[in-house]
Amino acid sequence: NRADLTFAICHILGVRPPPEVIRRAGPAAAGKGTLAALKNAKRYLEKAASLKLDQAQTKMVNLKIETISNLIAALKAKKNKGAKKPGKKK
Repeated sequence: NRADLTFAICHILGVRPPPEVIRRAGPAAAGKGTLAALKNAKRYLEKAASLKLDQAQTKMVNLKIETISNLIAALKAKKNKGAKKPGKKK
């Protein structure tokens, strides 16, 4: 899954969550596909992008940031579509 892959890429590049986050949530939390997990993955990727990377790594990280951004936008759109519309009653 994409969130797990993002977590792994950041780990390989040396971007790791603080120990208290790992103890509290664990690596599995990144793979839930929730809006919070995706935003968290994007934050880690943005930290990775600020590191001194070679051209291939930079391209890969930027592509993952774009993908995660698209997933966040799609999830937000899905939430908004499912939201109660004015004038409709349950």
